[in-house]
Amino acid sequence: MWEFTDYGQRILIGCLLILISLSGVFGNALVIFSVYVSRKLRKAINVFVVNLAIADLVTCLGIVSNIIALLSRNGWPFANWICAVSATTLMTCLGVSLYTLGVISINRFVLITKTIEDYQKILALRETL
Repeated sequence: MWEFTDYGQRILIGCLLILISLSGVFGNALVIFSVYVSRKLRKAINVFVVNLAIADLVTCLGIVSNIIALLSRNGWPFANWICAVSATTLMTCLGVSLYTLGVISINRFVLITKTIEDYQKILALRETL
């Protein structure tokens, strides 16, 4: 891990991480809200997109504890179990994001290589859920 000895560097990196985290929270919440509100968007592929958005939203919210630790002058300011929960949550969400991207890729591959009828049989909404 990086060690920022200059507190000004910590402030700069912390501010950048906050901006990235806020934009991620806003964008992923917008995706989830859009699918929730619009009936047109409630399709099988969007189940995967919403799953990806939820995993990324939790990641963006979970990184806040790391930002607080970065901005703290004395290291990790919370109990050690919070560090373990935070790290486990972030790694789990990273894995979920990767698997979801893989499933979206398989879904698109089947759509391209099979007929529409076969695609709908294989990856209908009921089978997806």
